[in-house]
Amino acid sequence: MPEIKTYSGSCHCGAVRFRLKTETITTGVRCNCSICVRKGAVMSSKYFEPHEVEEISRDREPHYLPV
Repeated sequence: MPEIKTYSGSCHCGAVRFRLKTETITTGVRCNCSICVRKGAVMSSKYFEPHEVEEISRDREPHYLPV
């Protein structure tokens, strides 16, 4: 039987935090944008449906400046 773990995460600015329960994540993908490189971010290579992810806080709407 696969082990189920709880993972937590957030958007880059921390305005939105979330968690999900899934089998152990064993692979990931690295983004090479300047923000992800600075933060050492790794993303799951598996796609999760919106109903699988629980939003646990939203301090404000996430905000990104146009490039």
